[in-house]
Amino acid sequence: MLTSHRPAGIALACGCCLLLVSGCQSNLGQTPARQVRVLAAASTASAMEEIAEQFQQRHPGISIIISTGPSNGLTQQILAGAPADIFLPAHRQWAELLDAEGLSSRTVDLLSNHLVLIVPRGNPAQVQLPGDLLTDAVTKLVIAGEHVPAGIYAEQTLNALQLFAPLQSEGKLARGSDVRTTLIFVEVAEAEAGIVYATDAQRSDLVEVVATFDPLTYETVVYPAILLQAGDASPQARQFFDYLISSAGIDIFTQHGFASLDSKQLPHPP
Repeated sequence: MLTSHRPAGIALACGCCLLLVSGCQSNLGQTPARQVRVLAAASTASAMEEIAEQFQQRHPGISIIISTGPSNGLTQQILAGAPADIFLPAHRQWAELLDAEGLSSRTVDLLSNHLVLIVPRGNPAQVQLPGDLLTDAVTKLVIAGEHVPAGIYAEQTLNALQLFAPLQSEGKLARGSDVRTTLIFVEVAEAEAGIVYATDAQRSDLVEVVATFDPLTYETVVYPAILLQAGDASPQARQFFDYLISSAGIDIFTQHGFASLDSKQLPHPP
């Protein structure tokens, strides 16, 4: 029995040695990437991934880790101590809250967006105008959660158009956890219509935009870029933040349908 176990033990020991050597060679052969942790509104996911990829091509020694979701939920994570260097929410209230808590180092009002009314491709309920949401053909209108920026803006415009109360009383309103979830509900025809950002509608071939909401019916959509205190202590985070707000970063955002709030004063990419 002892002799039958010996080869396995030797193989295991050799395997450990190989792992140790491999690890040492890895450490000697390359410098581990420095991580920058970014939290961002769900609506910015595609653009943020592209910006991070472009930045990492220019700076291969820096790894950008991006987590996206509803702005309010991400804010609560930061307040609870979740590790983060940079935050890009879809509403200024979260920037103001983090600033009041002493967690932000620098804030730049970076982007804007606007709301559109979408339907599944083919428009089965024949929705053409916001008022059509009250017809019998519409059983569900999906908007983002009540504490999510896209949901806040959608509720504002529906109230301004005197549609929110009747839609709610008729049980037609449904809520997505964030704007991307809202989009999916309409893509799979779980709702006859939805309200999302124009940037989200632009990225989907499964929905149609039937109306654009008057921007005077809801507050201006502002995405502030926030360098958190933890990020300010990291040269790599500061470097990515500067890239994010530079002309190179803004060019990608605009390609995804966002509008720059200060395109005349954009810094050049570092």
